[in-house]
Amino acid sequence: MAEEMRLAVEKSGFHSGSRSVTVTISCGISGFIKGDSPEAVFARADKALYEAKRAGKNRCVVADSGFGT
Repeated sequence: MAEEMRLAVEKSGFHSGSRSVTVTISCGISGFIKGDSPEAVFARADKALYEAKRAGKNRCVVADSGFGT
């Protein structure tokens, strides 16, 4: 779903006045693991977001769950 949103934003036509403006998004994604606090999930998603930005932006990165998957 996040990848579909990313592509939709990238393909949308945005304008500022008469100028076309390229807009992209990066996503950090994490799920809940048994026993997680909301803060732990947010921290993993935030880390994944910064990984996406470092890797060149305009991408989705799923956080490592710590289970080697």
